Amino acid sequence: MAEGSIIGQGTVVRGNLRGEGSIEIYGRVEGDVRVSGDVTLGEQASVRGDVTGARLTVGGTVIGELRGSEAIVLEASAQVTGDLTAPRVGIEEGARVRGALR
Repeated sequence: MAEGSIIGQGTVVRGNLRGEGSIEIYGRVEGDVRVSGDVTLGEQASVRGDVTGARLTVGGTVIGELRGSEAIVLEASAQVTGDLTAPRVGIEEGARVRGALR
């Protein structure tokens, strides 16, 4: 994976994503996402699988666990069903979370 990769709106990926660097997701991923850098999910993005990265910024929907080595930020439009694990977690008013926080 390049230093920064983008999955555009309207794109569907079926399978796991792994790589070095950061990724921005605006489409749909059906599988786990595991990168060494940051992960950004736009408002229309959806991931059905676990998401692992340094700093996770979620504006869309995730059904799976979120693991951030630095931080997790849930924007007001975020909808997460799964556990959150990170040293720092920020949740904006309006975000929906169903899961445990570690």
